[in-house]
Amino acid sequence: MAALQNLSTEAANRAPMWSDKEGMRAVLTAAATTSDPLDSKAKLCALRTLQSLAAEAENKHSMWEDEAGIRSALIGAAKLSAPDDCKARICALGALWNLASDGANKEPMWLDEQGARACLLEAAQLTQQEGREARAYALAALWNLAVASANRGPMWEDETLTRKVLVDAALHEDPDGRTVRFHAVAALQHLADDCTNRQPMWADQTGARAAFIAAAKLTDPAERETRDHALRALWALATDAASAEPIWQDEDGAR
Repeated sequence: MAALQNLSTEAANRAPMWSDKEGMRAVLTAAATTSDPLDSKAKLCALRTLQSLAAEAENKHSMWEDEAGIRSALIGAAKLSAPDDCKARICALGALWNLASDGANKEPMWLDEQGARACLLEAAQLTQQEGREARAYALAALWNLAVASANRGPMWEDETLTRKVLVDAALHEDPDGRTVRFHAVAALQHLADDCTNRQPMWADQTGARAAFIAAAKLTDPAERETRDHALRALWALATDAASAEPIWQDEDGAR
């Protein structure tokens, strides 16, 4: 299995490896779904291989469409919470992040409420040091999903879960949590591109508004992209006629 992992790091191998349905694909599915502790290393190698295969544009949609095989394996691994499964979970979330970058997958992944959506939102709430990488991948995947215009309204309207997860991460003040903050602000910026979200996002004074203003005031060069996303979000909110004047009048905040 480790040899397959090594082969998958070569971009030219990824499409042919995935197209081998009866051989390679079946082997990877079996290894990625094993629950035998003795096969934990093989499982991790399989998930790392799938993460690499999911980076290939030609594979992304068909990997997601493999509902009973790879999709189920990745979602199952992304829901693992035992400390010993940390690396496997990270690989699965990394693979889902890759799949979420495909235009044809974005809406179906969001609509998969008990599967992809649930595991991404669960991981996006991890706050422990050891969960930071998993959280960053989950937020990056949510950012990818927010790119789809059909998802933007529903994602914002999910007040108690998706909205809260993104806002909490965007307001993250830990200096070592820059990636978490960046992905969350970027996701919220895409939600602000939906005209129906603009007034409620500005009205969310201690949530989205506070997150955008705080990020727009960042001065660390390492957080320039986060700041850029926040400024683009404030620009989008300001294009709404009902929000333009209040934004200007917010002398110590948005202005």
